[in-house]
Amino acid sequence: MRALKDPAWNEARWYALRTRARTERKAGERLEGAGVEVFLAAPRVERTWSDRVKRVAMPLFPGYIFGRFPLADLSHILEVPGVVDVVRSGGTAAPVRPHEMAAVRLLVEGVDSTGALPRSVDPLEPGDPVVVVEGPFKGMTGVLLQGRGPTWVAVKIEALRQARAVQLERGVVAPLRRRGGVAW
Repeated sequence: MRALKDPAWNEARWYALRTRARTERKAGERLEGAGVEVFLAAPRVERTWSDRVKRVAMPLFPGYIFGRFPLADLSHILEVPGVVDVVRSGGTAAPVRPHEMAAVRLLVEGVDSTGALPRSVDPLEPGDPVVVVEGPFKGMTGVLLQGRGPTWVAVKIEALRQARAVQLERGVVAPLRRRGGVAW
């Protein structure tokens, strides 16, 4: 029944798949053997040892690979050894947008040509809901006001139409995850 209601059910889309630790390549090979189109974002980067410099494949997103398949095949995908789960949003498999997939491919090509591994950055932006994870404000939820420099977190009281903000160290603020509209 669901296939009739949701056209995406039978349409192949890109999804991020979580893998067991350090098994991205092997899980990808097994998925390809099962007929799934796979993209492993693992460009060759320069690694230095005491006696040499060598280019080795390093995953840009350790523990993740990308697979293109229809949601109808998800149960079979999750049976492949090494594949742990599909990345979900609100409990539903979250497809990777085509422009994001194109950007990942270009990033891999660029890193492969330069040999320099990019650094991870915090995806939080001003306006994002956050939770304080340490210190005297631990557990407080609010909105990130400033992403660089001093971090300010605002708490809004809609009924009063007022807000108050506190300045915190960036390391004590994390993205607020929601499940069914309730913070957790």
